Amino acid sequence: MSTPAAGGRSASTVAGASPSTAVAPAAGSAAPAPPPLRASITDPAGDQGQLGPAYADVREVRPGQSGDLVKVTVVLGGRPPAKLPSNEVMGVGVNFFHDQSAAESDYQLFADGEPDGWFAYLQTPSGFVKYPGTFDLASDGMTFTVPASALGDLRHSLWSAFVDWSRSGTPSSTATTDHAPDAGRVAVSR
Repeated sequence: MSTPAAGGRSASTVAGASPSTAVAPAAGSAAPAPPPLRASITDPAGDQGQLGPAYADVREVRPGQSGDLVKVTVVLGGRPPAKLPSNEVMGVGVNFFHDQSAAESDYQLFADGEPDGWFAYLQTPSGFVKYPGTFDLASDGMTFTVPASALGDLRHSLWSAFVDWSRSGTPSSTATTDHAPDAGRVAVSR
């Protein structure tokens, strides 16, 4: 059973409409629907670093599509807290690239975990837009659900994911990063 983060609220830094890449079909014809998205990355257990908590360890990322919705499930090594301790922050991102050589992703689903709860964002080529879907915490991770059109043209995309976690402390602070896959990007399968 999942629970909506922050009371079902989502947040963004700039309000805006979701981007769309739909192409109108020729008069009298219907555009064929693309096959559904399916993919998975499995990541080794414990590679977030010795000082990071289990919930900062990405174990699996599963994008999938049902109709016009894309659901991306990020499985973690432990239950993410609904609210992080006052000295911790955590970011979970799923990047979608249209160009293998690009340094920055074209689209990014991002969840920001703080002592106040979790907030979901969508980064597009135009910057942050209002998050157009739902974000849920579950016992083993989290799920982003957005309209497929919010992620641009996924037919030729590559993707990857990451978790960044940090804890401030005295005399020192700790930070970890876990990538899935550990290096590179994975092609979207259809």
